Amino acid sequence: FEHAVMLVLDKIEEILPNPIMRLVLETDFEDGVDDKMAETMRARLIDYVKKHVSLPYLDSTDEARVMAAVCAVIVESMKKSRQFDQVVEPVNSGELIIDVFVKGS
Repeated sequence: FEHAVMLVLDKIEEILPNPIMRLVLETDFEDGVDDKMAETMRARLIDYVKKHVSLPYLDSTDEARVMAAVCAVIVESMKKSRQFDQVVEPVNSGELIIDVFVKGS
């Protein structure tokens, strides 16, 4: 699982410019993306990763879930007033986990 996550993260890091990647760790109330931009970016990142990363040791459902989850965490961390540490905290990540793993997005 960790290997799959790292492959997806590496691919995302290859294509996103540094100012965008910086938003993952450093967003505050003024910078960051709004919800509409985040949803667009999330969908496009998932499409990109699906085309450029292969995880043959996972079945297609798990592969899609890993890719969607990693993209969701990265993009959620870019939103205004959000930071990576907040997004991955168990108390804050419930809705994101349900969205990816239960709803299958």
